[in-house]
Amino acid sequence: MTDGQIKEHISKVHARNHNWEINKGAFKYGQQLWEATLQCIENRDTNDDETNANQTFHILSATGSLSKCLTDNFRKIVISYHARGLTTTQAIDQILYDEDLRYDTPFHVFKFANVCGYDNIKKFLLQRISYLKPTDPRWPHKKFGEYWKKERQEYLEAIEDMPFSNTKEQIASLYEHYTALNTHLNSAKEAIDIERLHRCKLQTIAAINILTRTTEVEIHHQAVFQKNIPKILLEAISGTPVENQLHTQIQKQLTSPNQQQKLTTKNDEKAI
Repeated sequence: MTDGQIKEHISKVHARNHNWEINKGAFKYGQQLWEATLQCIENRDTNDDETNANQTFHILSATGSLSKCLTDNFRKIVISYHARGLTTTQAIDQILYDEDLRYDTPFHVFKFANVCGYDNIKKFLLQRISYLKPTDPRWPHKKFGEYWKKERQEYLEAIEDMPFSNTKEQIASLYEHYTALNTHLNSAKEAIDIERLHRCKLQTIAAINILTRTTEVEIHHQAVFQKNIPKILLEAISGTPVENQLHTQIQKQLTSPNQQQKLTTKNDEKAI
């Protein structure tokens, strides 16, 4: 077929499915575009899947078929993922793997290895939808600004009670981690294991110390935590009071502004 004949052939599929989005007919629409494109490929029966996929992708791109699938509703799906903090690459992967969207976007059909191929579709989308976030200079604020705000607000409300988003929960989790380390330390036999566990315990103490001194956290006295958490945990390391010379030095390091800054920097560089 000539380019003109191919375009005319594909346009008939568009005409038959002009209401595909309203009717949730994306899967049928995508399948018909694929079948029509195969009829335009020479030697399609003897070609391997990759060759047919690349040619299918080329024809759908050249005829504007892929662009027709980039509807405002599809853009809103992308925006909803961007509003939740996902990158464009992550958003594309989420959309293409989400079976609930198979009737909302033909890209669900195009992604298959024997249609256009996942990499071809992902590359196409990366070039076309990365601007759908307010930080991009091409962001269409007038068109999607309010929608972004709504999606972003819903997301922030949804994560408000998410575990570990609350400082008290973070401290509680760190303490659970500390007690687990302490259990392992008590049963450790090898010197290298004892050293590593001891270092992890000190790092956990430092993290708790950072949280308690950078936020005004009030924890009930019946809970394990108190305002002097570093002192309590330091005592637990050796089973002796922190007045012990070695642990007094450690406590001073934890409470010294200069050492705190160094410790904070060190812990930022090395994950706890």
